[in-house]
Amino acid sequence: MTVLDELLQSNAEFLLKNQVQPEKLSKKPRRQIALITCMDTRLVGFLEEALGIQRGDAVIIKLAGAVAGNSLDAALRSLMLAIYELDVKEIIVVGHHDCGALQTSPHRLKDSMRLQGIEANWIEQFEHSILSWLDDLTEVESEVLKLVGALRQNPLIPSTVRIHGLLIDPVRGEAALLHSGYHC
Repeated sequence: MTVLDELLQSNAEFLLKNQVQPEKLSKKPRRQIALITCMDTRLVGFLEEALGIQRGDAVIIKLAGAVAGNSLDAALRSLMLAIYELDVKEIIVVGHHDCGALQTSPHRLKDSMRLQGIEANWIEQFEHSILSWLDDLTEVESEVLKLVGALRQNPLIPSTVRIHGLLIDPVRGEAALLHSGYHC
C-alpha cells in the first residue's frame, strides 16, 4: 500500500467515525492570531497542543526554519490575507530548538539536488532566490528576532498588529518568550 493509499484509507475511516453534522467554522481565526512557524515534522499537531490552539483558532503559516530569509514574499502573501481578509490582530513567530534549516547549507542542498537529477543550469538559475538565504542563517533565537523586526518594519503591516517571537522545544513543548509585541 502506498503512502497516498494509506492517507486516503485514513480519510475514509475518519469520515465513518465523524458522520455527525460538522461544526460550522469560520475562515476567520477565533483568536485573531497568525503563527509563522517551521515545517519541522516534530511540530505537526504538537505545536498547536503545546500552545493551546484549537481548530479554528489561528492561521498557521509554515516555512523552512520559520524564517523568510532574504525575502519576506512567501510569508507576506499569507499575512496580507490573514490581516486584511481574516481580521488577524497578532502575529506570532515561533522558532524551535534543533532546527534543520540552520544545520544545512546551500552547498549541501545543491549537492542533494544534483544527486536527485536536477540539472546544474536550473540550480544556478534559482540559486540566489531559493538557496542563498541559507547562508545568512545563524542561530534560531536571532532568526526569530530578525523576522519579528522585519515584519514590524514592513509598511504593509499596520502598527496596530502585535508581533511576538517565541522559541519552542520540539520534544518537551516548552515555549520561551523572545519578544512581546505588547511592549513596543
